[in-house]
Amino acid sequence: PFRENEGVVIKKHYAKRVLLPIGIAVLIVLLFSAFLFFIDSLQKKSAPLQGEIFSNAVEALLAYDAYETQLNDTDLDYCPPYDLKHCFECGDNTILIYSSCYTFGGQTMPGYAIRALEHHNEGEMCFGTGFMYLQKSLPADADSYYMNIQTKKGKKTLGIFYLPKSDMRDIYFDGIKAKKDLVCIDGDEFYLCYALSKPDTTFKILFTSVSQRHSVEIK
Repeated sequence: PFRENEGVVIKKHYAKRVLLPIGIAVLIVLLFSAFLFFIDSLQKKSAPLQGEIFSNAVEALLAYDAYETQLNDTDLDYCPPYDLKHCFECGDNTILIYSSCYTFGGQTMPGYAIRALEHHNEGEMCFGTGFMYLQKSLPADADSYYMNIQTKKGKKTLGIFYLPKSDMRDIYFDGIKAKKDLVCIDGDEFYLCYALSKPDTTFKILFTSVSQRHSVEIK
């Protein structure tokens, strides 16, 4: 027969063994969720003119030009004045390609920058966090040829690539065949190739290099 209170002691001991690991697991989940929320908030804050709504791409780029001109940040690698060269629709976004300048090693070189406008209500759009530089050369890897954009199905990774008009090959981004649009910018006719792929998770962004997250093939 059990002695007095023996059953109570057993129950308390069992509760400690079960509840302690559960409590630690819940705490870890809460801390990790808070960390992801913090990272996501930082990414959203990197969008220019946060909260402002535009009706078209030209209006948005003019506002961005005025904003950065007033900011007058000497550390900017991509500097105004901006001139819209081309835009296209992709994944519920309008992708802007505009003239800019790129500073490297003390030298400023002309080039093209790319930003994404997210679509909201009908006819309304705002800047997203996506940004990249269009390099007019064949991609060697995925280091500088992609950005994350928001779509109706969540975040996606958009790869945008340059391919000379004379090159009849195709570009594959993460195994997905990129769409090829023949465009002419400043008299230069070339293929603008782009493809939507899997998104980058916060964990991958923090602990995995860009070239390991994505692959680019020309074949």
